[in-house]
Amino acid sequence: MSIPITVVLSLPHPKNQAGADSPLAIDAALLDQIARRPVAEVLTIGSLHDLDPQGPTVKRLEKLDGSVALFSDLPPRAARWMACRLGLCPSWSCFEVADYEDHDSILAQLDPLLEKTSSPGEPVELERVDEEIAVRWHPIVDYEKCINCLECLNYCLFGVYNLDHDENILVENPAMCRPGCPACARVCPEGAIMFPYFNDPQISGRVAKLKKETPKTVENGLDKQDQKLDKLLDELDEF
Repeated sequence: MSIPITVVLSLPHPKNQAGADSPLAIDAALLDQIARRPVAEVLTIGSLHDLDPQGPTVKRLEKLDGSVALFSDLPPRAARWMACRLGLCPSWSCFEVADYEDHDSILAQLDPLLEKTSSPGEPVELERVDEEIAVRWHPIVDYEKCINCLECLNYCLFGVYNLDHDENILVENPAMCRPGCPACARVCPEGAIMFPYFNDPQISGRVAKLKKETPKTVENGLDKQDQKLDKLLDELDEF
């Protein structure tokens, strides 16, 4: 039997109204049901999106061993890459609370992860990690989609991006991002940049961004130009 997993529940910032239409919330009843399952720990934290990388919450999360199931108000892809940026385990299983209608729906996602774990016996104690958190607005980069084209670096007017020592794109100054601005996500050709609280599902990371295809009329025009160029080169070769 494997070691029980840790369940982390990230509470949305009170000033963040994203997902306010969802009737489901992380409350005492849900926490109690999770604590009675074969889990190692149950932690409630502030908004993952707004955590200070040097704050007490991240330091506590760095101490977690084994697998982690994270429930938050972020789309799973955004939550995963936000955790990575904070230096946490990238293999977390991430779930968005707003995707589920009731507590049973959430537990139905958790239970399959617990099938092979050993039971700790008594219900675990709940732990809340307190930290004063300010609302933040910043991009989250999905490095599995990013092709390092640097469009975001070249387009951003506020100095949010830079390059790391390997010349890969880096969100170096997230606090410089202009609240409400998703411009870099709009110009990203791969849909690798997410703003989870923006109301466009492609930019928030809730659905994959559709790539722009070259219209057939343009493709045909380019083909004709290529044919003309090839013909001209052939004629020059004859001289």
